[in-house]
Amino acid sequence: VSSTLFLKRIDPKYLPLTYVASAIFISIFSMVYTKIGGKFRRDKTIIGSFAVFAIVTFGLRGALEIAANSLLLMGTLFVFVEVMGTIAIIQFWTFANDVFTTREAKRLFAFMGAGGTIASIVFGGIVRSTVEIIGTPNLLFLMAGLLIFCMFIVFQLGHIFQKELESLEKRENASGSEPETPNLIEDFKQLIKSSHLITVAASLVVISTVVIIVDYQFMITARQSFGDENTLAAFFGSFFIYTGVAAFLLQFFITNRLLTRYGILFALLFLPVILLVTSVGMLAASTSKWVLSAATFAKGSDNVIRYSINNPTFELLYMPVPAKFRSRAKA
Repeated sequence: VSSTLFLKRIDPKYLPLTYVASAIFISIFSMVYTKIGGKFRRDKTIIGSFAVFAIVTFGLRGALEIAANSLLLMGTLFVFVEVMGTIAIIQFWTFANDVFTTREAKRLFAFMGAGGTIASIVFGGIVRSTVEIIGTPNLLFLMAGLLIFCMFIVFQLGHIFQKELESLEKRENASGSEPETPNLIEDFKQLIKSSHLITVAASLVVISTVVIIVDYQFMITARQSFGDENTLAAFFGSFFIYTGVAAFLLQFFITNRLLTRYGILFALLFLPVILLVTSVGMLAASTSKWVLSAATFAKGSDNVIRYSINNPTFELLYMPVPAKFRSRAKA
C-alpha cells in the first residue's frame, strides 16, 4: 500500500528521500524502543507497540481522505511502514531468542520464519484479488485488523512462555549490573568492545546498502511499467505470492539442511552471491520488458533468500550475546 500510493501519487524524484527519512526515523524509534522496552516484560512491550501501530494506521487511512496527494502524508505512510516493520521484526526475533535455547533455535527458527513467508503468499493473493474492488487505500483497514489480531497472539504467547519470561526477568534483575534505564552511550561502549557484534554490524551495513539499491531499481521500474495504482498494487500482490512460494520451499526443505550440513557461513553466502548474479543480469538487459524482469528477479531474490535463509541464519549470530543486552544490541 505505502509503495503503491507513493509511487503513483508523488513525483519519483522524492523516492530517495524516503530511504533517508526511513533510516533517520528507524534509528530514532529504535533508540526510543530500547529505552521503553527495557522497562517491561517482552510480551507486554510488543502488545503496547502493536496497539500504537494499529491506531496510527487507522489515523493515516483517515488522513488519506483529506490530503490524498500530499507529499508529507505519503512520505509519512511510507516511513511509518518501514519503522513498524523494523521494530516488529526486532521484537519477533528477540522474543524468540528469549524463550528458546540455542539448540531449539537451530531446529525451529527456519520454521518460525516461514510464518512471514506464508503470509506473503496468502495476503499477496488477497491484495491481487481484492484491490480492484476495495481500492488500494482501504487495504490499510486490513492491516490495522491484523495488527490487533497479532496483539491477541502475543497475549497468548505470554501465557504459554510465562515461566521462561519470568525466569529471564528475574535473572536480569538479580544481575545487578543492568541500569534501570538503558543508556545509549553505555550501550555503544559495550557494543564496540565486542568484535563479534562489530562484525555483525558491518555485515548489516553492506547488506542494507545493496538491498536499498535493488529496491530503488525495482520501484522505479515497476512505476514506469504500470498505468494506475490498483494495477501496480496487484502486481506487487503477485510478486509477493511467487516470492513467498519460493521462500516457503527454501525454508522447509533447504535452510535447515544448509545449517546442519554446511554451517552458518555457507548459508550467509547465498544472498550476496545471488544478488551479484541478478545485478549482472539487470545490467545486461536491453529492453524495458527485460529490465522489469531483471529488476523483479533481483528484488525477488532478495525477498526469497533474505527471509528464508539469511534472516533465520543471521539470528543465530545473536545467540552468544547475553540475553539482557541482546535486544538493545540489535536496535
